[in-house]
Amino acid sequence: DAQFVFLKNRQNKEADITAAIATCEVSVPKKADASAGIVMRSSKEGAYLLGIGGDGTIFIKCVSGKEEKVLAEKKTDLKGKVNLKAQAFGSVLYLEVNGERIFAKDAFIAYGKCGLFAQNADAKFANFAISNPAKRIRAINTTVKFFVIRNENKMWPCILDCNPKEMGDCHWELEKGLADPNGVSLRSMSYPNKYLAVHDDGKVYLKEYENTPEFKKAATWYQRKGNHEGLHSSFESMARPGEFMKHIGWRLSSYPVKTGGEKYDSTFELIE
Repeated sequence: DAQFVFLKNRQNKEADITAAIATCEVSVPKKADASAGIVMRSSKEGAYLLGIGGDGTIFIKCVSGKEEKVLAEKKTDLKGKVNLKAQAFGSVLYLEVNGERIFAKDAFIAYGKCGLFAQNADAKFANFAISNPAKRIRAINTTVKFFVIRNENKMWPCILDCNPKEMGDCHWELEKGLADPNGVSLRSMSYPNKYLAVHDDGKVYLKEYENTPEFKKAATWYQRKGNHEGLHSSFESMARPGEFMKHIGWRLSSYPVKTGGEKYDSTFELIE
């Protein structure tokens, strides 16, 4: 009983997606069997539904034929129109609804349609948008080294490397700053609830999202013109004003930038 409306391309044909972030606003009637949201990678093999139920449950489901399998869910308050942000990237699905977050791995439908769905509901949608914001971030003083995640004793430092273990280890979304919308926060596409944040020792780690002022500030950066001759971008720490994200021995740290070499090492290129 679900109704689907899929995204169209310029030729007015339903467009396939592999990696995308889709956002919308939706109102769902408060009844137990009603639901609505964003459908990702709908294909002959099935589809993924990322949405909210009339009882206030946010969910990620895999649908194949008449079977539905819940991959992740969480209860929240359903108050009028809600904002949804859904992501499909690699094998990872992610959903954020009014600040509540869930994600699921092992999404094996590699590509398909993206659009909206409503189930047992006369849902109202607004401001649907879709993009692929995933960026790689490269050091300008080398052609092959990117921001890459590494797990070292569960501390997850971010380093510069040329050999990511998985595609998502080097792809990032530049969100509006968690502590200041004039800044940016760098969210991992493959670990969708983790951000690059400066630690007390000045080193930059991939850290789990925390709804605290301290974490949000540590994970917010100001994207400036590149310190090296105004080229590309440099990232100034909100938590440590005057310090910039810089690689020291291929590890990222927040560091004062004064010399020409330090300016060079703190300038990065964003690549689609």
